[in-house]
Amino acid sequence: MPANWGTFIPALASTLQSQQFTKPGGAVISYEPPSVGATKVLGKSVDEDGKPLEQLSILSGKTPPIGNPANATLATNPATMVNANSTEPLSGRYDFGKQVAQHYLDAIKGLAQTHVAETHTNTPAAETLLKEGYGIAFERLLREGDIPLQDQYDEDGNLIEMGKESHPAYADFCPEVEEPDAEALAKLEAENNKAFNAFTNGENIQNYNLYKFKFYQFPCLTGNETQEELEVIFAARILMGYEFMTSSTSRWDYFVWACHLGKENYNSTSTTNNSSAYQNISSKARNDIEDAGYDYKKLADKVSSYVKFAILNMHPEKDTDGYAIGYDSVIKKRISRNPENKVEFPILTNTNGKDITPDFCPINPYKIQVAYDFEKDYEDLYVNQRPKILTSNVVATFTYYPNKRTGGTPYVINNAKATFWSNASYAVKYQKTTSWVRQKYEEFEYEKKWRRTPPEGKLDAAARASDDLKFMGKSKPGYAFLALGWNGDNFSGGEAGTQYKFEYHRVLCAIRAAENCEEPMTEVPHPWDPSGTTPGGKTYSGDPYMMMARVTIAYWYACIVKPFTPTPSAPPALIPAPLTGIYIPIYYGSANRLANNLRRAWNTGKSFATPGTQAPASNATATAVAGAYALHLLEFKLLYLGGIPTPAGPVPMVGFVPIVF
Repeated sequence: MPANWGTFIPALASTLQSQQFTKPGGAVISYEPPSVGATKVLGKSVDEDGKPLEQLSILSGKTPPIGNPANATLATNPATMVNANSTEPLSGRYDFGKQVAQHYLDAIKGLAQTHVAETHTNTPAAETLLKEGYGIAFERLLREGDIPLQDQYDEDGNLIEMGKESHPAYADFCPEVEEPDAEALAKLEAENNKAFNAFTNGENIQNYNLYKFKFYQFPCLTGNETQEELEVIFAARILMGYEFMTSSTSRWDYFVWACHLGKENYNSTSTTNNSSAYQNISSKARNDIEDAGYDYKKLADKVSSYVKFAILNMHPEKDTDGYAIGYDSVIKKRISRNPENKVEFPILTNTNGKDITPDFCPINPYKIQVAYDFEKDYEDLYVNQRPKILTSNVVATFTYYPNKRTGGTPYVINNAKATFWSNASYAVKYQKTTSWVRQKYEEFEYEKKWRRTPPEGKLDAAARASDDLKFMGKSKPGYAFLALGWNGDNFSGGEAGTQYKFEYHRVLCAIRAAENCEEPMTEVPHPWDPSGTTPGGKTYSGDPYMMMARVTIAYWYACIVKPFTPTPSAPPALIPAPLTGIYIPIYYGSANRLANNLRRAWNTGKSFATPGTQAPASNATATAVAGAYALHLLEFKLLYLGGIPTPAGPVPMVGFVPIVF
């Protein structure tokens, strides 16, 4: 459930209309009173004797711009500003600010969420920081004033000071906030895939030293396919892989491998269905296919046939090719030439001739296929959703791997059928044992090239960084994370895997984007005190609206490593363990933008042409303030630190959080 602005708006509107925060300041007021006599009212141009009266601030005695509303409406007698019967130095405006903070907390605590529904959590210290900060900010708006409500004119009608009436910094704030709905959240996965494909292109390949996987993905496979659909999808993937072959030698070896997936080239009659004829399907792969509910013999034979004839169609025969068989056959000549035709993928039709071919997606050789047996169920937090058919041995069996051929040199005995000699002297094999699959696929490509991250201790330390390191003036933990790098220079264990590099890249891009879209703080001609401390030890600084913005962001940082719940995990992390589901704040929004929006929001609802009424103005203000906060949450970017459940136990993994609402 997202932040509840639906309750925030009426609650704040009610607080605004209550008029209950009228308590004057205590016997020792927070700020220095004006230095003019008790009978004189600031804002007048002359005293009782007609002598020009210097315009003084209600707080510091400094010269303010003409038309300061505090100068125009508040008497300078400290007795009218101070309740001598109270030792509390802060007024009702301080209490009002704390109540605003409470409304904000009520709207977000346990409600504001990430894209995967991790909900907001905080600490008592963070809540105190927010309430105190807002209290002081509103106290200062009372004590130090603001620009005048209406434009100020001299006797000749010339504008001498712009008021809230026309100053753009105080214009009504009516934002259109589009929080993501279920459909928008569902699209994030597709957008994430697009982002990954964009990452694995162009200069990033060299900049991040990206590895091109042999065991690349089986896209668009759900695990619910029929036997016939599975055969088409497997064949389509192999054909797409063939298009990666750029030399005549690699094309020929790829073709020979595909022709030997089934029994055809290990049976002289090509009719026997004996399991011994399937030389390149290991017993483990056979069992995995059968356990998933499929027939391994039909799968191997049909896939091999689909691929063989599709490749031959890409390389049409020429009149000059002759009729040779053997080592330098007509088929080898055809395959040695560059393809002349586009690949024609196999199709399925129903009894009415309607195309019912399942969808399949383009493959990305920089994205590995995570095998079903590389992950496992973990407590009640994760159930393995990967297709059961895609075990490591099945993936390896139906994946071409260079230089894996053993046996004799391929010897073609029939050009028309594209069959090879299968006796002991000439038979070729592409066998992949379970131990070979574990070494080449699981241990090398998956563990080292795909999912490796910096050590747990390094990632945890980055999340808890509290030193003076800064990156573009943003999150200290965010910079500490970026400082780890990805190439192993700043952590032991070697270069990180592609999955981590992608998340690292997203963090870097998020910080750069935040810097590029920063907006300047609106300039307002009012002399707010640059900094100070109240008698109670409460510090303040600069523009009160900026103070609210900074306090809001400081509140989120004060939630330390747990601004959101550890579950559900943010992909590609699947569980909280072993990094416990903590967060690195990458970007908690622009202070300038939030300050500008809050200034406008708190001054929304002004009316000059008609008599004012409390309810419409209060509702307008509350709605605008909610909009400012909602827009601010949408800017958030974080990094989740969790893990992946493997048969050997949880291993570290991070996940980018692109949005909060």
